[in-house]
Amino acid sequence: MPFGIPPGAVMAFSGKIADPDADGPADFETLIETYGWMVCDGRQLDAEDYPLLYQVIGLQYNKGLEPEGVFRLPDYRGYILCMTDMNSGNDPEAKARQRANGRPGSDVGTIQQPVGLAALRNGITTHPGNIYVYYIIKFI
Repeated sequence: MPFGIPPGAVMAFSGKIADPDADGPADFETLIETYGWMVCDGRQLDAEDYPLLYQVIGLQYNKGLEPEGVFRLPDYRGYILCMTDMNSGNDPEAKARQRANGRPGSDVGTIQQPVGLAALRNGITTHPGNIYVYYIIKFI
């Protein structure tokens, strides 16, 4: 039976993240890629270089302009993550979401456009204050 964290798992990371192209991590920074993690920043990757991650997420986050054999990481910068509705009916706006390529959908990786300030003031959407972290994805 497999053990450990599977490729494609996403978690919040509250440490500082070093630039992988730098000479080395600065004080209190971590090179997360040496631990098998990457920031969910929407970058393009070669499927041959990351076969396990590609097998899990495939072309889910592609915008439709990527070359053959290339896939994208999810880009979670600036988003609040929510679990998919899974056709439970708990999220009345589930059908209003769209995929990275602009097509409608309500599955993993779909995006709900931000609610305007007027809607927030009228009490349509409320949530507690935000605290910011990196979202990282396991690639091995």
